[in-house]
Amino acid sequence: MKIRLTKEGLYYTGILFCIFFAGIVRGVNLLYIISGMMMGPFLFNWRISRAVIRKVKMKRVFPEMIFAQEPFFLEIHLEGASKYGLEGVVVQNPCDLGEMELEKIQENRPRKKVCVQQLKFRGVVPQRGVFLLEGLKIWTEMPFGLFRAQQKGDPYTLVVFPKRVELPPNWWSGRQEKNERELRLGGRTSHVGEFSGVRDWRSGDTRRMIHWRASAKHQTLVVRQRERVSMIQVYVFADFSPEMDEASFEKAVSVTASVVYDLCRMSDVKWRESEMMRHVMISSLTVHVLAERSFLLQGTPNDFFCREVLTELAQVKKRKQDSSETLSSEESMVSSRGMHTIFISELLK
Repeated sequence: MKIRLTKEGLYYTGILFCIFFAGIVRGVNLLYIISGMMMGPFLFNWRISRAVIRKVKMKRVFPEMIFAQEPFFLEIHLEGASKYGLEGVVVQNPCDLGEMELEKIQENRPRKKVCVQQLKFRGVVPQRGVFLLEGLKIWTEMPFGLFRAQQKGDPYTLVVFPKRVELPPNWWSGRQEKNERELRLGGRTSHVGEFSGVRDWRSGDTRRMIHWRASAKHQTLVVRQRERVSMIQVYVFADFSPEMDEASFEKAVSVTASVVYDLCRMSDVKWRESEMMRHVMISSLTVHVLAERSFLLQGTPNDFFCREVLTELAQVKKRKQDSSETLSSEESMVSSRGMHTIFISELLK
């Protein structure tokens, strides 16, 4: 915590010193009394502003995922335990990466002598990257504005993911037809999925498949019918070659991030109910990126894996001209044998 004189406090101190010095030089008791009366607000302001800011706890809450050029909401929680609450407490520059607009203020007193305030800011970060933010600063000058007491929080590392773009509408449909062909061939990638309805009993059906309640209702034997789902492995390959200009490179990064984000969301209920993913489930996702610092990540498509890949893409750079890490399309196909391969270069056309 820091406490210092404000501009007004400096003027006030100068006037107080002049009155006190004039009282010493002239020997006028009235000037002594006036300077003594002026010392009261001076000391009172120092004590109150210090007491208020010392007992304030602050917390800055960012959303789990922030994408470049997309609005996000930042929440700041303040809790004041002094008897003065949070009167006069100001939040200074909650995020120094872009314009932040105050959207909403909520304040309540959940228990005696404790004031809780929640500030909600709306902002946009223009570019991707990993940024080290300064600690959150709060200050107060109450009650007279002669002193400013300031408290600063811990620094925060913020990861801004690449900008998301709209993918072509048929970017997955051709691969879905391939998956359905494998399913019809009875490949090893299929398994019994979710319950879809009932059908009449046929010879060869086991007793475990019989739906007894539905059979009693239909007065005939019926069995549970489940959809068959294809378990697939997906391989995403991107090559950020040095021949790319800056605009093409950023677009390739955005397309890669959008593909990975959509693939990791395909296990959600919203995706599972869509016709595009009705008979497909991704069991494994591999992302191979050739860049200045190449990486190969493989895992189950979920939120954790999605954030891991997007964090790498947030700080990726193009390959250098003399880089020895090159991988042809034929070599990448060999490394992705048995997987459904997605070339980012094809989506950029």
